[in-house]
Parts: sequence; C-alpha cells; structure tokens
Amino acid sequence: MADRQPRSPKYPFISLSKSIAQAGKLADFKKGGWVSEDQAAEAWSVGKDSSAVPQTVAALSQFGLLEMEGRGKERRVAPSGLARRILGSPKTELEALQEAALKPEVFRELWEALQSKPGMDRSALVDLLTNNRSWPFNPRAADEVLRLFDETMAFAELEVAGQGSRGDDAAKQELNLHGPASGVEEVLAGGRIRIHFSDSPSAGDYELLRGYCDLMIGRSEGSR
Repeated sequence: MADRQPRSPKYPFISLSKSIAQAGKLADFKKGGWVSEDQAAEAWSVGKDSSAVPQTVAALSQFGLLEMEGRGKERRVAPSGLARRILGSPKTELEALQEAALKPEVFRELWEALQSKPGMDRSALVDLLTNNRSWPFNPRAADEVLRLFDETMAFAELEVAGQGSRGDDAAKQELNLHGPASGVEEVLAGGRIRIHFSDSPSAGDYELLRGYCDLMIGRSEGSR
C-alpha cells in the first residue's frame, strides 16, 4: 500500500475572479443579508450537501470576501465590506482587488518571496512550498497553488519586483496571446477580437478570460 501524502495547508480552491463572482451571487440573494450555508448553496446553485459549499465558504473567507457568524448548522454568512467595495465601486476596485489577492497567507508568502528575490523561477517557488515551510505542501497541491496564484496576481494586476506587472506576463501566458501559430483560435465580434490558445482551451482558460472581461467592463463603466 502506497504511503499517503500528507495533507497540505489551506489555500483557496478557486481563483479570485471566481470567488468575486460567488460573492456577487450572495450579494444579490436575499438582499445581501445574512444567510445560512444551505441558503448560500441555493445562491450558488449547488446542492446543500455538496463539498463545494464549505470549499467556497473557505475560499471566500481566505480572500476576505465573506463574513461569518455562529458555528455548525447555526453558522451564517454574508458578503464582507471588502467584497462590497469590489462589487459596488469600480473607481476603487483595483485597490480592493489587490487587497483581496494578498489575503490568503500562502499567496502573500509567494508574493513577498518574489518581491525580495526578483526573478525566482517556478522550480524555486515549488521548492519554497514543498520544502522550506514548517508545514509543507505536497507537490500536486503546490502546482495548483502556483496556478491559482498566477491567475490571482494577473487578475489583480499586482506587480512583482524586477518583473513589472505580474498581470501582463501571467495573463499572456495563461491565455497564450502570443503563442505559436498552431492551436485553437477564437474569433469574437465579427473578427474584431482574436484570442489564440496553443492547445484546446480548458475551463480554467475561459474562467480567466471571463474574469478579465468583467474587470474591464467594470472599469469602462466607472470611467464614464
């Protein structure tokens, strides 16, 4: 029997863009007031016994997008003040997004490491997560943490010392905007917008694209 890998530390299981979307659904449900976790499941269109409910609650909480009170079956949740800033005020959205992006402990740890040692490559970041912590991540979890970290930094346009905007580089990498000629190309709005994927796009690719479009729409409306 193979040895079980040790349980990894907590991290958001969904990206910041998806977490904001889920916070928005809560804000639109029951006038945005306190709700039970069963009601939150209804707002998120998932079964109340689904594992997605506690995972989503945990993710939103780690990003600072959720307030909680009570315990067990009596626990209630509501969008936090930070979530309402992001959802309701495009003029301050980027500042609030960046605050939320660095709320998860592991994301702040990675960002600070990149600030102190500009140019750290992926292998060094994996080593930081799997070997150089009092409670290390297993390798599979480390890969997922780095994927979510890159998506979150790109979405929040957080800069890394010596590398410029993390958002510029990570977004190009995730969406393969400058990838090779082969692959899959999506053409939108009568050919006005072209997005190139080096391979068949995944659900995560489209989720990042949706989050980016939502962010740009909010800023455009806020500048009118």
